[in-house]
Amino acid sequence: MNEIINLLGKFEDELAKNTLLSDYYDWLLNRNASFVKIERLSISESYEDNEIALEKAEGQWYFAKTVFRGTQGFLYHGTNAGGNHFVQYKFFELDETNDNKDSYPGIVFWRLDKRESEGYYLALKIYYTDGSDNKKRPNVLKCKSLFSNLAKETDLKSADISNKGRKEIEIGKFLIRDNNPTKLSKEIPHFHNQFIELL
Repeated sequence: MNEIINLLGKFEDELAKNTLLSDYYDWLLNRNASFVKIERLSISESYEDNEIALEKAEGQWYFAKTVFRGTQGFLYHGTNAGGNHFVQYKFFELDETNDNKDSYPGIVFWRLDKRESEGYYLALKIYYTDGSDNKKRPNVLKCKSLFSNLAKETDLKSADISNKGRKEIEIGKFLIRDNNPTKLSKEIPHFHNQFIELL
């Protein structure tokens, strides 16, 4: 967006003559200012600022890109049943050729979302694709133990998990209000890479 703004800014005389182009230029300037503000608020040390930014898909996206910088995975976003935006960072998926498919028949990912009772959180989750009852899987306990042990080696404060779903289970969770973005972006890349290595 900055490149377009800079390019159009070089044609001040043309902008003054063309209302449509001038309106578009003004819209770009306002949109860019909004993005810059959302980015700044999303990584602020103030949880109140984080909440303002994380209400928007762009704020969550920037927050996740900042936290997961230096890691391997696939970032995507969506909207949950309640209408709230969420971002997920998928980093481990099994296919039919994977020898470990009986141990991890699904997807391991981070999710940035909001619950009314907790506010915004970053949770490590497993989604099982085969529909089996996830609470009976031996690897769930291994992953929870791994998360717990790795969390103790960080300055992050973990939170209680919720296991309401049949196919999806929380392995561990960090509340944003208890762990500011600076702390998360410092600790999560190492935590994430260690988790993968020890899986």
